[in-house]
This record gives sequence, structure tokens and C-alpha cells, in this order.
Amino acid sequence: MGIFNGLDRSYVEKNRHDLIGAELSGVNLCGANLDGAKLQRAKLNGASLCRAFLTYANLTNAELIGADLSNANLNHADLHGANLKGADLSGASFSGADLTDALNISFRQLNLAITNKETKFPRGLR
Repeated sequence: MGIFNGLDRSYVEKNRHDLIGAELSGVNLCGANLDGAKLQRAKLNGASLCRAFLTYANLTNAELIGADLSNANLNHADLHGANLKGADLSGASFSGADLTDALNISFRQLNLAITNKETKFPRGLR
């Protein structure tokens, strides 16, 4: 998948099922409907995903370094192996999400997020 910098949100929403490996760093996707998106290995460093809908999205091995995920809905999303270094998770919902082997995620970040008993946490952060 190619580089999406400068593209509008509607284009990304329409193509959400084909974003594997996409370069979306710095893109403003605040409030975007990305439910069920295929974002494996996507680069979303510094992207604004505040209030985005990412339910059942596949973010396996995605790079989300410094991304704004505040108040985003990531319920049942797969973030297995995703890099969340410095990501803003305040108010983000991870109910039933898989954060197994997520990289660079801290207890402080998770403490600001919404989780439930079905959320799968990285080792040492349960």
C-alpha cells in the first residue's frame, strides 16, 4: 500500500479494507470510521485518530508511535505487536481488544484507557 499523506479522510475510510502496510504517519483521521480496517504493519506515527472508530480493526504490528488515540473506539481490535510508544490512549476504549505483545506501552497509558476483563494485555501489564 502506498503513501496517504495529504489524502482526505473519506478516501482512507472507503479503502479501509486495503490499508495493509500503508504509510499514514501524521494523517488527520479524527472521527474516521475505520471499523474492521485492515491496518497490519501500517505506519500511523503521529497520526491523529482521536474519536476514530476502529472496532474489530486489525492493527497487528502497526506503528502508532506518538499517535493520538484519545477517545477512540478500539473495542475488539487486534493490536498484537503494535508499537504504542508515546501514544495518547486517554479515554480510548479497548474492551475485548488484543494488546498481546504490544510494544512500548506503559501502565500509565493503559490506566488512562478503558479496558474490561476481555482485554488481552501485554505481559507484566495485567
